[in-house]
Amino acid sequence: MNWKILGTVAFVVLAACQNEQYMVYEDDARLQFGPTPDKIYTAQSSYEDTLKNFSFLSVPSDKKVDTVYFDLYCMGRVSDVDRPYKLEQVVLDSVTNAEAGVHFMDFDDPNLEDMYVMPAHSSHALVPVIVLKDTSLSSKEYVLEFKIKENEYFKLGDSTLMWRRLIVADVVVKPTLWSDALFGRYSKVKHRFMQDQTGMLWDDEDIKAATSDVSMQYYWQGRFQKLLHDYNNDPANEDVPLRDEEGVLVEF
Repeated sequence: MNWKILGTVAFVVLAACQNEQYMVYEDDARLQFGPTPDKIYTAQSSYEDTLKNFSFLSVPSDKKVDTVYFDLYCMGRVSDVDRPYKLEQVVLDSVTNAEAGVHFMDFDDPNLEDMYVMPAHSSHALVPVIVLKDTSLSSKEYVLEFKIKENEYFKLGDSTLMWRRLIVADVVVKPTLWSDALFGRYSKVKHRFMQDQTGMLWDDEDIKAATSDVSMQYYWQGRFQKLLHDYNNDPANEDVPLRDEEGVLVEF
């Protein structure tokens, strides 16, 4: 058996299966979420950015409104005109759901009408979710899950790519890229310690940079161990050794 030929065939089949989720169909225009355009055909990429976290602690304190973006794709022929699409909130059990008009601007708000469109001559759009700073965000996290809603312009695409979830808060929120292997068990106290000691947010962007190569990982792991050691041995600090919100010793 020619294993080289077999391997080539297998690769082509695998590539075809990955591309199928985003191929241009000839029937009705269909919408589905996806990753950033540069990651469409990479392994497991379809489900990247399914969950995003946003905290108002990451922006200046006087900022009351911000925007989080998700990537949306159209399967089918592109159009010569802008085409509006529809989104709707999904109310979940066992979480504290975000409230329209309080924690985010309603997807049906007339002021946002021009923002929720698939641009002419394009099969990709950035979906803006307008988040609002409310006092309730300082005490807990709120979850906004939303999905694509069929309308006269678009039918639905892949059923597994119909929804996205956003966690909104005004407290430290666990980054989606948090690495237990690098930083140890997550806690809000540890996260705040990392921010205070380095002046960095330690959000997904910072963690991605810190885990970009092995040398960076060793650097940050060693640095946090040293910072924690110095903190715990500084008589000026009252809460030593540092413990998290559950009373567990903070370790790196």
